[in-house]
Amino acid sequence: MEIVMIIVLLIILVGIWVIMTRKKLACLEENVCHAMNQIGVQLDSRARTLEMLWKTTEELAQGELPVSRQYENGNWEKIGADATPKQVMEQEKAMERITAQLGTVLEEHPEWKMQADCVTYLDALAGYEKMMCTSRLIYNDSVTRYNKAVRRFPANLIAWMLGFSRREYIG
Repeated sequence: MEIVMIIVLLIILVGIWVIMTRKKLACLEENVCHAMNQIGVQLDSRARTLEMLWKTTEELAQGELPVSRQYENGNWEKIGADATPKQVMEQEKAMERITAQLGTVLEEHPEWKMQADCVTYLDALAGYEKMMCTSRLIYNDSVTRYNKAVRRFPANLIAWMLGFSRREYIG
């Protein structure tokens, strides 16, 4: 009878441990998803600001903008909780190309940079770039904590059984 009680108690303890480990992994995974979602918000805000800056520049150029427009509003891939770091990096690179094009145009016409709307949008872009750096750091930190938990023995057994797998970092 004592052996049966010990076995039942061990099964209960292992069950509690599995549930607690699963809860911890789910919480860490949720932090990673939330951090990626925040990156999506930053990229979306940056895209809208780029669009407005481009429109302002087009208005100042009176339809004769020397650089061809490389995108249309809404062509940006929506970055959400399930996005990959590769998607984020591709979108950032595309935005950097457009920002460089706009920078070239504004350098050729320094008087445009003094326009109130341009100043507002340029300041907003700088702010979004700083926030993006912070969001990337938060994401990578969340991924580090999550990946450590997923790889640590014996929690890695639970992670493997429940489908928790390593996440990639944003480079």
